[in-house]
Amino acid sequence: MKSYTQNDRIPFTDDIMFSLVMHDEDICREFLQRILPDEEFGDIRLESSIEGDIASADLVSVETQKSIKFTGGAHGVRLDAFIKSCNMWAEIEMQTHAGDHIAKRSRFYQANMDLEYLREGREYSELPRSYVIFICTYDYIGADRPVYFFEKFDKQNCLQFGDEAYSIILNTSCSPHKVPESLKPLFEYINDPSKGVGDALVDHIDERVKKFNTHEWRRKHMTLQELMDRNYKEGLEQGRSEGLEQGRSEGLEQGRSDMKLSLARIMKGKGEPVEKIAEYIGLSPAEVEALFNS
Repeated sequence: MKSYTQNDRIPFTDDIMFSLVMHDEDICREFLQRILPDEEFGDIRLESSIEGDIASADLVSVETQKSIKFTGGAHGVRLDAFIKSCNMWAEIEMQTHAGDHIAKRSRFYQANMDLEYLREGREYSELPRSYVIFICTYDYIGADRPVYFFEKFDKQNCLQFGDEAYSIILNTSCSPHKVPESLKPLFEYINDPSKGVGDALVDHIDERVKKFNTHEWRRKHMTLQELMDRNYKEGLEQGRSEGLEQGRSEGLEQGRSDMKLSLARIMKGKGEPVEKIAEYIGLSPAEVEALFNS
């Protein structure tokens, strides 16, 4: 994460600043409407308010690059915008560094959104449309397009799969003449925040950026930044000391185990028999029982 001096203005593209700005329902709604003009959003809500949590907490600890947990029982927050409505769920992230495995991360985020929804006791048929949206300051795909919109389909027969899980990448580095008029002001601001573009959404974003560039908020930002940098370095050192291959293998195994346990619990909550759960997740009935008792 980049460090900022007292004379630098922390930009919208900064991880923490992006989260502070995007935790505003009006900004999120207008942003989504420009990306998805044909979508019916209904009433939207954000999963957390990083602004409120940071304002009320002095001591924080960092769990991952994109997750902050406050001490003293305060709520954790995420450095992205996670939006829910009755019709759709969406996750929005800012990306300024190439090589961030966006495709695989999108797959992971989609799975997490689905699991969270199903944990509430709903059926598969009730899963809402879900969007994972990355705002990239570089061209992740390399085709010089302003928007990449991905969904599953049968490439042999050009048939849509219909699972309503979508991944969207905005490429702010796209050639300006290819950018739709509705997105031009946003792209211009992200690429050069010193330009005043006179757009309602951009003006609202810039107001929030200025709000969080006060002395008090910059102090909070620096505290979070230092903790995140320290956490990242400690993670690297731990990986080296334990052995990268061993850590990767253990992490994958734990991830598989956690996913199986989540699916098993969902099915159990729906009244499915142990035998059916075992068959579905590839374990024996005894192993399923052991999962529940672990």
